Formats: sequence, C-alpha cells, structure tokens
Amino acid sequence: MGIVSTPTPVVGPNVLTTAPEKYPAFEDSDIQVLEGKTMSKSGGWWSAILLVKTYGKVQVKWYLWQEKVNKATGQSEWKRKQSFTINPFNWAEFKKVTDELLEKRKGIKP
Repeated sequence: MGIVSTPTPVVGPNVLTTAPEKYPAFEDSDIQVLEGKTMSKSGGWWSAILLVKTYGKVQVKWYLWQEKVNKATGQSEWKRKQSFTINPFNWAEFKKVTDELLEKRKGIKP
C-alpha cells in the first residue's frame, strides 16, 4: 500500500498547478492510506494528517516523519517519528483547549 497521492498546489514561475503528494511508505504494517494532506514539510521534517485504514478501523491520524540518510545506501529516507490518532469522540474538547491556548499565546511576548 505505502504511498498514496493527494493533490497539492505547486507554485513556480508562471505556474500554479496540482501535483500528487506521496507519503512515506507503510510497507511493514497493516496501514492503508486512503487520503491525506501535508501540513508542513521543511528542514528535514514532514507532518501530515491522513485518513487511514488499519486493523479493520478507519482513523484520522497525524504523522510526523524525519528525513534521515541511510548509512548503508547513502540515500535519504523518511522515518516516522510520531503518530497521533485524532479521536472523533473528544475532538471538540481537543479543539477547544487548543484554540484557548493559541489565543493566550498571542498575549505572551517571547
């Protein structure tokens, strides 16, 4: 299953088009990626929210990968560092607390 494509905008000189996004493979697992959206991809880190099917369940999950160089091949690879299941039953509370903290953050000087 591994890699799935989702349209993401590509911007270049005189270009605004849609190109497929490929997510790192899940070849050694029972995870099937159905759809997803990259949230951030820079500095060797990649985060995305994916709709996945795993062990007979359909879940929304947030993934974080880090780009690493494979010492044996010298090639760059994305390695999963973290995943978090977004539970629909407590999403409203999760969002409420996040929104409150983001609002408080505005008033705090670094």
